[in-house]
Amino acid sequence: MADNRAMRNIDTWNILSLTVPVWSPLLSGLLAAFIVHLLTQSRERERWVSDCKKQEFKELVSALTESYIWCLRAVPPVGADILRSRDEANANALRAIRDRIYITSELPLKEFAIRWSHASTLYMQPDRVSKEYEEIRTAIVDAASKCIPETSMHVLKFWKRRRLLR
Repeated sequence: MADNRAMRNIDTWNILSLTVPVWSPLLSGLLAAFIVHLLTQSRERERWVSDCKKQEFKELVSALTESYIWCLRAVPPVGADILRSRDEANANALRAIRDRIYITSELPLKEFAIRWSHASTLYMQPDRVSKEYEEIRTAIVDAASKCIPETSMHVLKFWKRRRLLR
């Protein structure tokens, strides 16, 4: 009976070792496909978030610029229709500042809303409005530039530089 068990173990081992050329590529192929799927899914999500951020930055700058243009157009004497258009543009700019989802961690949006709300009331002083607009716009463009994802080459260069600094 002990011989019979030993024979079965040897047979099992022989069968496994003989079939390795058959099941090994299948197993490694499935494992590779699974890893590629995970990496691709992760990369697609990063790309999607990056596209959403880019769109939000663009919408924010566009709404702010439209409001800025309407503030500059409101030169005395101001008609009721121009004031109504300016108020609408300012409301759109404030809405755009406040309803950002993906870029809230990159910018002080609450501060921008307060600053622009105050600046838009100073339409009689175009220099102050222009200064505030340029400061906010520059901060938005700088934040957008920092959100650009690095290419693989940039990551590798940084990794080499970090390794040399150790």
